[in-house]
Amino acid sequence: PGSAVHLALAGSHLYVADHEGGLRVISVANPAQLQEIASLTSPGPARGVAVRGDYAFIAAEEAGLWIVKVQNPAAPLHTATVDTPDRARKVALQGDYAFVADGESGLQVVSVVDPAGAHLLGEGFNTIGDAAGVAVTADYAYVADGDAGLAVIDVTNPEFPGIVGSLPLAGRTV
Repeated sequence: PGSAVHLALAGSHLYVADHEGGLRVISVANPAQLQEIASLTSPGPARGVAVRGDYAFIAAEEAGLWIVKVQNPAAPLHTATVDTPDRARKVALQGDYAFVADGESGLQVVSVVDPAGAHLLGEGFNTIGDAAGVAVTADYAYVADGDAGLAVIDVTNPEFPGIVGSLPLAGRTV
């Protein structure tokens, strides 16, 4: 019913951010016969998804970061919501943190040590553009920042991220 915009593979399950369709869980145990085994309506358009262990983290636009327990992929269960300042568009996981590309508020960092008690850390980092995507290494977050291009942010201290550099790109990075 939605529009598949992002996905994450965990074991034999594919988790699909299906925009207006929320979270979809697809069994890929037999790639020739894909089977949807569950779905869960999100409180906002599901734009990004990342999975670690028993949890899926969904960037759900105005609804923020939506955390779903997927210990049993056939029965996903909403666990927590972290309200981000703008529109959560994509999410990446690194260590005990979820890094959220949050539109006009830039990069937001969420502690997910305890997914049920997940919470924003500090003020995040307000990028110049409109944060639409994020990839993270141990030390850096790379943010697709709309018309501003690419921003590189030092996240060695996730409570106080800081800009390292940027690169304007010809065209939009969304």
